[in-house]
Amino acid sequence: MKNSSKVVVIVDGYSTGRFLAPFLHKRGYTAIHVQSSIGIPNFFTRGFRPENYDERTIFDGDLLRLVDWLKAYQVLVVFIGAESGVYLGDKLSATLQLLGNTPESSELRRNKFLMIKAVNDGGLETAAQFKSNDVDAILKWHSTEMNGLWPVVIKPINSAGSDSVRFCNNAKELIAATQNILGKKNKLGILNTEVLVQSFLDGEEYVVNTVSCFSKHNLTDIRRCYKKRISGAGYGSACEELLSPNEKISQELKSYAFRALDLLKITHGPGHFEIMYTKKGPKIIEVGARVQGEINPDSNAACLGYQQIDKTIDAYLEPTRFFSYYEKDYTLQKFGLWTFLISEKIGKITSIPFIDTVKTLSSFFSLQMNVQPEDYLVRTIDYYSSPGNVHLVNQDNNRLMEDMAQLRQFESEGFIIEETLS
Repeated sequence: MKNSSKVVVIVDGYSTGRFLAPFLHKRGYTAIHVQSSIGIPNFFTRGFRPENYDERTIFDGDLLRLVDWLKAYQVLVVFIGAESGVYLGDKLSATLQLLGNTPESSELRRNKFLMIKAVNDGGLETAAQFKSNDVDAILKWHSTEMNGLWPVVIKPINSAGSDSVRFCNNAKELIAATQNILGKKNKLGILNTEVLVQSFLDGEEYVVNTVSCFSKHNLTDIRRCYKKRISGAGYGSACEELLSPNEKISQELKSYAFRALDLLKITHGPGHFEIMYTKKGPKIIEVGARVQGEINPDSNAACLGYQQIDKTIDAYLEPTRFFSYYEKDYTLQKFGLWTFLISEKIGKITSIPFIDTVKTLSSFFSLQMNVQPEDYLVRTIDYYSSPGNVHLVNQDNNRLMEDMAQLRQFESEGFIIEETLS
């Protein structure tokens, strides 16, 4: 092992978590990767770089055996790379007596029903909610507690990334959405034994990202979300726009998020909030105790001068540095948009001219494609079915928005589908 005195563990270093190891290497640390279960979905593992780790193992359910194996490496910190790693990451930190969020409250950070209940019990505004494995019980709750008010939102209890989220406008849609979830494995490979039904939050959605150290919280960035209503599904992400922390709404969102961090017992590490700003103010949609997924850290650095990953490493390994800035809000140095590609087409891809045309935009920063020629393109209904994403960065916000509009034009003709004979 390269540096046996500076060893860290990363549990499920997938999605944006795949960047943790390279960032740690730059600071002289050696990384061990622990996969939290055998059945991690391919969507999360794509982009994983095994060469970034000196050792790798897969957790087989025997925590004590894993801990005994890790004790030989004098591990300093356990990082959680993706949503699927929260339970194991918390248990490892506690068992190895390292900094981390207590496993006694892990359910608050993974079970969406308990998450919302804890925030509501703490005095913050939230959606009304109910959970059950019985469609009739859900319909009764809707009739009595919601006074028959539509729409309502149906989702799995503990998945991620808008998985199977449906906005239901009548009983027929609610029944179909419930049946689509119950008894099936979600995107994290967990069997759905119950569904969560919530009142519809009408407002504007925001992402709020944070990092905490000994319950001291730092605001890393806020993003305004633009979403597209998708027939037969929910609202799909169209793009996220970096927002200045100086706006009044930013400070309201910050205050709400910091209070929620305390209620959910997120004392160490990153937080990734989705919050709806309603007529009554902020209301939580959900939060993940990990860095925001699928973000390009370099685009954040171009706009903010740092990344959420940097501050996460500071919080765990260099707390003195974290405490030197944690009370300061970020400065928006450049304007940025994170754009999700949306496909209305279905069929086998013959070519993707979008890849070349989007790079001609003056604001173009980076492109990640989830499909390639010969793949089968599906209609985008959620985060998982998007064919890719683009980061745009510009000093001039007007030019950024012009390029965003141009990107959508490129996108409409950017995927050539094989014609089939009828």
